Amino acid sequence: MTEVVDDAVRRRTVSTDYRKKLLQYKELESRVRTARENLRTSKKEFGKTEDDLKSLQSVGQIIGEVLRPLDNERCKKCLLFS
Repeated sequence: MTEVVDDAVRRRTVSTDYRKKLLQYKELESRVRTARENLRTSKKEFGKTEDDLKSLQSVGQIIGEVLRPLDNERCKKCLLFS
């Protein structure tokens, strides 16, 4: 009789341990999912920032190329004639 009781107690403890492990697994899985989503959005934001910086750099180069030929004398002439 004690063997039957011991088996029942052991089964109950094993099943409760199993349920606890399942809950821990689900919690960890949701954390991983959230972390992956955060990583995905961070990568998108990083790519957008990189593209914005490239655009800004190219615009700066264009402005520099336009302003380079305008030295002080030419700038004065442009202001006088306008």
